[in-house]
Amino acid sequence: MNLKQKIKDINYKKFKNKPIAILLFGILFSFFLYVFSPEPKKIPTQPKVPDAIVKDIYFTKKAIPVIGTGPVYPKTKINIITQVSGKIVEMNKNMVTGGAFSKGSVLIKIDPRPYKAALNQALSQENALKAELKFVEKQLIRDNKLSKTGTASEMKRQETESRRDKIKAQIESAKALSSSRKLDLEYTEIIAPFDGRVLREQVDEGAVVQKGANIAEIYAEDSFEIVVALSDYNASLIPDLWNKKIGKKINTKVNIPYRGSLYQWSGYLDRVEAGVDPETKTIDVIINIPNPTLPGRLITNSNKNTFIEPPSLLPGVYTRVEIEGIEIPHAFVPLKALRDNSKLWVIDSNKRIKIIDVDIIQEIDKFVAVSSSTQNGKITLVLNKLKSVSNGMDVNIISEKDLSK
Repeated sequence: MNLKQKIKDINYKKFKNKPIAILLFGILFSFFLYVFSPEPKKIPTQPKVPDAIVKDIYFTKKAIPVIGTGPVYPKTKINIITQVSGKIVEMNKNMVTGGAFSKGSVLIKIDPRPYKAALNQALSQENALKAELKFVEKQLIRDNKLSKTGTASEMKRQETESRRDKIKAQIESAKALSSSRKLDLEYTEIIAPFDGRVLREQVDEGAVVQKGANIAEIYAEDSFEIVVALSDYNASLIPDLWNKKIGKKINTKVNIPYRGSLYQWSGYLDRVEAGVDPETKTIDVIINIPNPTLPGRLITNSNKNTFIEPPSLLPGVYTRVEIEGIEIPHAFVPLKALRDNSKLWVIDSNKRIKIIDVDIIQEIDKFVAVSSSTQNGKITLVLNKLKSVSNGMDVNIISEKDLSK
């Protein structure tokens, strides 16, 4: 064995047990640290208080609005139908779709000449018969005198009397014919029966029309109606709905959007249909809007356009109607704040959570009208959802107004 091999063997024997010694030393050191080190202090953990976004809500006893929709219809709408035939020789300049006219104005004139001639002929025949009657009556007076003296026979007197009665009957027939011809002449002019507008027209000046032709449709502007279909639940919220003499007791508001703004007209519930619609299973109520041609009242102006002229209420426009409902204590709360369909989370006087039960009265858009047997006046409503809620739970109260700042 050479010198290098001997040195290698000595180094191997010297260091082969060193890792085991280091490992044993580490174990002993850790044991002494565990046994003799001081016990760490325990710091109790506080549960996190959830944030509650709140808003003040007020109970009121005002009338609950019953919301419905429906198109506008003219209360008075008629078809113009010709009662004589002939050529249209004159038309009102406003006798076009959308044209306005006043009561008593001539809308359409049919050529009157044939009817004037027919009337003159009937009047001439009537006058001729009247003249003949005068002659026969004078002759009858003479025949009566001659018959009494025996100069004329009784038969001749009776013939004259019979002729007189026949002429009287002919005169009555002629009078009836003259009246008919006079009416025909009057029918050549179609007169507006009310102030209104033309909904549609189908003829032009110069056209030849037949008797019974439907030439236009017009409507009165003094009053419009809206048919609103309600469910039986919503209809039950209207007081005295089935009273036959509702009259103008139940007020309504009619709203329509116009170029980004909202305009409103006042009206009243006029009547209710006699039965339930067999197809929709709804109850139709009729809203009357007096003076619909007056401009609507501006409710909201999102575009701030003060130069826009307010619109009038026009037939066919679709409206949103608010009917004045029953008066019971209620509050409108955001639909998102309703819990389990019939509960609300509110903040009590100790600034803790309180769960209350409510009754649902009416759902309107993103809000719901509720009533409560235990609450009135003001409540502080929790708007946001919390993971776990119980009565008396602490919360960190944050006002919705503060979030919007």
